[in-house]
Amino acid sequence: LIVAAVPVALPLILSITLAIGATNLARRGAIISHLSAMQDLASMDLLCSDKTGTLTTAHMTINLEKIWVNDAIKQVKGDFRKEDIVELGALCSTLENAQKNEVEKSVFDALAELKEEGEKRIYDYYKCDGSKGDVYHGFNPNVKRTYCTVTRVEGAPSQFPEHLKITKGLLTKVLNCNQPEDSGSVKWTVQDFKEVEPIAHRIDEVFGQSGYKTLAVAVDVFNEGPEVKMVLAGILPIKDPPRESTMETIKNIRSMMINVKMVTGDHENIARNLAKDINLGTNFIVHEDLWPASEERNERVAKMDGIAQVTPKDKHEVVAILQSQGRVVGMCGDGVNDAPALSLANVGFAVSGATSAARNAADIVLTEGDGGDEGLRVIYRAIKISREIFQRIQAYVLYRFASTVYIILFLAVVVFAFSKYFPPLYVILFAIIDDLTVIPIASDYVVGTPGPSVLNITTILGLSAVLGGLLGAQTILTYWGNPFGMDNQSQEEVATYLQLSVSSQFMIFLCRTEEPFFMTVAPCWSLTIATILSQLVVSVWCGVGVVVDTAIPVDVIVYIWLYSFGGLLVADFLKCEFYHLSNPRLYPNYYYSWMFKCCAKKPKDQFKDMEAGRTVADALPIPPLNRRASLVGLYIQSGDVRNLSVEAQDKVRNILRARCDIERKRAAHRRTMSEIPADRFQRDLKDAGAGDLIVAGADTV
Repeated sequence: LIVAAVPVALPLILSITLAIGATNLARRGAIISHLSAMQDLASMDLLCSDKTGTLTTAHMTINLEKIWVNDAIKQVKGDFRKEDIVELGALCSTLENAQKNEVEKSVFDALAELKEEGEKRIYDYYKCDGSKGDVYHGFNPNVKRTYCTVTRVEGAPSQFPEHLKITKGLLTKVLNCNQPEDSGSVKWTVQDFKEVEPIAHRIDEVFGQSGYKTLAVAVDVFNEGPEVKMVLAGILPIKDPPRESTMETIKNIRSMMINVKMVTGDHENIARNLAKDINLGTNFIVHEDLWPASEERNERVAKMDGIAQVTPKDKHEVVAILQSQGRVVGMCGDGVNDAPALSLANVGFAVSGATSAARNAADIVLTEGDGGDEGLRVIYRAIKISREIFQRIQAYVLYRFASTVYIILFLAVVVFAFSKYFPPLYVILFAIIDDLTVIPIASDYVVGTPGPSVLNITTILGLSAVLGGLLGAQTILTYWGNPFGMDNQSQEEVATYLQLSVSSQFMIFLCRTEEPFFMTVAPCWSLTIATILSQLVVSVWCGVGVVVDTAIPVDVIVYIWLYSFGGLLVADFLKCEFYHLSNPRLYPNYYYSWMFKCCAKKPKDQFKDMEAGRTVADALPIPPLNRRASLVGLYIQSGDVRNLSVEAQDKVRNILRARCDIERKRAAHRRTMSEIPADRFQRDLKDAGAGDLIVAGADTV
C-alpha cells in the first residue's frame, strides 16, 4: 500500500519539466535565475514595462533640423548655432558612457555627423582636466542630469572662455537645481528663469506631443568664480520609435488576461504619445501624483495605463501599491537603482543591457533569443512557456493524486473490507510501470491556461476523488464480481491487475486537459507510445503467463481493454461536469453540447502545427475565447479578430459569452437550435451588450 501510494517519480518529473522549460525560455531570450520564478511568471496578472528598449527600439537619433536654441544664449555668447548645443552636450559626457547609454550615444552620433574630417570644433578645444579642478558627475537617476566643468586646452583660440560649466538632462532638472533631491550637489537656477521656464516647457511639450524625448543643455560661460550662472542653451529632440511588434504583442499579452502598464522616466507627453501609437491607453500619472500616499492615490495607480517621470523610488512604490491590491506584479528594470523594485516585484525582469546589480536582483534576465524575439515579445513568449509548464505540472499532479486515490481505495476495500489477498508483486509492477511511462509528460503538447495560472488545491483534490473513486469502484467490481468469468482466484488477480494497469495508465490523457480528451490537442508521441507500449507489454505478460502467476485468455484481455475504456469515458464525462460546475463561465458543458450537436467541428488545421512545437495560442490572437467558444459552434477565424480594435474585441467577447449562455440553456431544456426564435436570440445578445456588432442574422459578427 505504501509503495503504491508514494509518488516516487514526482521529484523527477517536476525537475525534468522545469529544466526543459528553463532551457526553452533561455533559447527564447529569458534566462531564469531560479526555477521557482516560472511559477510566479505563470501566475502574473500585471506587467509594468519600461519604455526604452522594451516597447521601443532604443536606437535614438537627434533630429538636427529641429534643435531649439534659446535666444538668451545668443545675447550672452553672440553667434550661437544649433551645432554648438550638440558639442556642449558631448563635452558633458564621456565616450565610455556613450557605449553604455543610448542617449549619450545619440549625442556623439550627431557630433560625428556634424564634423567634417580634420575640422576643429568647440568639442576639440576643451577637456575635463582633473589636475585643474575639473569635475564630471555622470547621469544620476534621481537628479536626471549630468554636470561637468571643462578647461580650455593649450593652443585653443582665445575667444573661447577659459572654463565652462555644462549640464544636460531632463528640462526641469536643468532649469532649477535647488530641489530637495539636489541636496549636497552644485546649486543653480538658470538666468532669467521666470521668462525662460514657460517658453522652454512649451517647446518641450510640443516635442513631446510629436513623440520626441528631449535633452536640455545649459552652460555657464561667465567665468566669475565658483558661483554657477547657468544659461539655458537649447533643447535637443531625440526620437526613439516603437518596435514593429509592440502593438501586436501587447494585444496578445492582454488576451492572456494580463494588464500592461508603462513605467518610464521620460516626460508624460512622450509616454502618452507612444502609448497612443501602440494602443496601450493614455491614462497617465506622473511622479508628483504618487506623493503623498493616500487611498485616492492607490486607486489612481490601479486604474492608470502608465506613469511617467518616475524615479527608482517611485518604481518601488508602484510595485508595493499594486501588490497591496492583490496583484501578481512583473517589473522591468535595467539600472542599479532599479534593484529594489525588481527585488520587491513577484517577477523582476532585467532587460537586455541591464547592469550587474539589476541582473542579480531580477528573477529573469532578458536577452535576444534564437527565434529573433526582442523587447516585449521575449516576455510574452516567456509567459506562454511558463503557463505551458504549469499546465504540464498540474496535469501530472492531478494524475498522481487521482492514481493514488485509485490504488489506495482498491487495496483498502479488497484487503480490509473483503479480507481478500492481492499479490504485492502486482502492486510493485503497477507502481514501477506507472511512474516510468508518465515521464514524457514533461515535454507534452499542451495549451497554456487562458488566464493567470494558480494551482487550486481544492479543485485538484475534489477531481482526484471523483476520478480515483470511479475507477477504483470499477476495479473493485472486476475483482469482487468476476465479470469475465475467470476459473480460479489466480486468474481473477491477473485480470484485475491488467484492468488496474490499463485504467490507471490511460487516465493521464483525461488529466492533461479540462476538455473531453478526444477534443483537445493531441499528446506528444513519446507519451502516447510509452503508454500504449507499456500496456501492450503488460497484456502480453497476462496473455502468456510471464511475470504474472498465470495466463488469461486473449478474448478476456480484449474485453478488459474495452471495459477499461468504457470506465474512462464515464470518468471523462464526470471530469467535464466537475469543471463546468466549478466555473460555468470558463468551462462550457462540453458533452451536452456535443450530444445535442450544438457545437461546430473544429477547423482541421487548427492544431496541425503542434508537431512543430507551437501551441494554439500562436494561431489565435484571443486563445481563451476562441478555444472555448469553438466547442459550442462559436469559433471566429483569427484574421477576423486580428483586424478588430480593442473595443470591438471586447464586444466579440460579449457575443461569445452570450452565445455560450444560450447554448447551455438550449442543452438544459433538450431543445434544438430551431426551437429558439431568431428575435429572442437577438434580444439575448443585446442584453449582453453585444447588439452593436450584429449585422445580419444570429451568426454574423
